[in-house]
Amino acid sequence: MPDWTEPFHLPDITDDTLREKQRDYVEKYGYRYSIPGFDDVFHLGFEKPITDDEQLIWKRKAYNELPPGRYEELKYLKEKKREKYLDLLGSPQPEVFKNRGSIISSIDDAQDAMSVAACLGAVVAKTLPKVLGKAILGPVGWIAGAAELLDLATTYITPERRLIQEKRVRDQLTDQNPWSKKARLKRARNLSKAHIGYGKLLEAGQVTKDVFGYGISLGTVMNLPLDILTGAARRALGQPVKVKYPIPDVKIWQKRILKGLKALVLNQNMGSNPRLEEYSAELVLANLGPQCISPYLSSWNPFDQVDDIAMIESEAPTPTNILTLEVIQEEDPSGLDSIGWPTTGRKWSSIYDIIDTSHEQTTQKFQEYCQANKHDFKAFVAAGNAVEGMFYSLSALEEEGQLEYDYTTMCKVIHSLLNSNYRFPQDLSTEQKSCFADFVQSYEDQGICPSTYDCILYAKRYCGFEFIAGPL
Repeated sequence: MPDWTEPFHLPDITDDTLREKQRDYVEKYGYRYSIPGFDDVFHLGFEKPITDDEQLIWKRKAYNELPPGRYEELKYLKEKKREKYLDLLGSPQPEVFKNRGSIISSIDDAQDAMSVAACLGAVVAKTLPKVLGKAILGPVGWIAGAAELLDLATTYITPERRLIQEKRVRDQLTDQNPWSKKARLKRARNLSKAHIGYGKLLEAGQVTKDVFGYGISLGTVMNLPLDILTGAARRALGQPVKVKYPIPDVKIWQKRILKGLKALVLNQNMGSNPRLEEYSAELVLANLGPQCISPYLSSWNPFDQVDDIAMIESEAPTPTNILTLEVIQEEDPSGLDSIGWPTTGRKWSSIYDIIDTSHEQTTQKFQEYCQANKHDFKAFVAAGNAVEGMFYSLSALEEEGQLEYDYTTMCKVIHSLLNSNYRFPQDLSTEQKSCFADFVQSYEDQGICPSTYDCILYAKRYCGFEFIAGPL
């Protein structure tokens, strides 16, 4: 749920208890600070915050009541919070700067929220009739003025911003002073135009991060220079300072991706006549999965690291959702014992056996999907993802530049005909199709490809049909 009050909070001032914990941590481990990574700046909201029910489960340490995927996710969130807390305890900044940073953060969050609210109000006023628009611009202007006042306040509590030239000081006292005539005219002009610049977009991103959980956070980036300077000063004094670099924790993502690809193998072999929405999503996963795991395979190739990998046995996916497990226990207590790979009928099967028993059914299912949805654009995109996914899967298992692939002669012939605005007639007989297919296969056997002219001439002379010329 959105938390609309999150941008408005009081600063966290260091008290005696926290001061003592910081002193004990530094004496034992030394100072530390972290270089912000991608996840620290861009919050995409992939991990859902812990719910009230999950908090109760976590306090009871009843981890088996959580789905394995969710348990891994909560552990990941816990470690992220641990890193932030340790950075707080081991920060090399003097206490006055720590408190100042908290005050700046509190003011900046409120200023961003007010600025975005004023900008949205100006956009709404722009779309309304003039009478209503002018009535709204009044309160919106006061909100914008308060936002600029908060922004001005931050410049007077940041010493590094005091090192400015006289011209900028005069500008602050005139143009940037929210009460000056020049600033009021500029603010009124911007509100009337409902102008949205890059600055407003950055502020909006920070507000959505506080309210909805996804957006951007520039606080860690803005605070980094002071960490570096104070950390260097303490290191020069002989005090230990550790720097934590943003090495990504790929395990949680890797497990999710591998789990999805394993489920994909299972779903691809469960019956025919696939549903459009579900099967399309599976084909997109078949493309995205290999792309995500290929960076990890570049330094660890399973064919080189695992002996006789085709005979390694894999366990069939088992339900992990607690509700699904309860239903199975209530309705069919022995249901979990019958879980296995659909094509082998066994719970544990080698990779070779799974491929050997499923490739025909998987190919047939894909062909049925393409035929049944050949006029659907979403299916066309999904089928393209399946082809691209095959290339990425092969390239992920080989060194870069080692993979070469080519189209079959039939594909080349069809592309050549279509590019020349020729297409097959709809009423071809089986004999005519076989005649033309044998002609193309004869070239395939020689490793060459017939020209468009040769295809048109052969079809007319020997197969008894003519290609339809012209656009559709």
